[in-house]
Amino acid sequence: MVFISIAEGKDQGNMTERIYKMNKIEKDLVENFLYSRNNGLLFNKTNVDVNGKATISDPEVFRDLAA
Repeated sequence: MVFISIAEGKDQGNMTERIYKMNKIEKDLVENFLYSRNNGLLFNKTNVDVNGKATISDPEVFRDLAA
């Protein structure tokens, strides 16, 4: 674990110190990715109409391509 301490105050007699735990970069990256992915799933546009049919299809096999 990595900790960082930050001191606050104007003079030496009135200093207060706070200690924060630093996360590993991998944990922060995964959390940011999952946050972005969840928001994307919630707010991104789709090509499915109100009836549940895809508006884009493959012209060669006429298969619906839902995104």
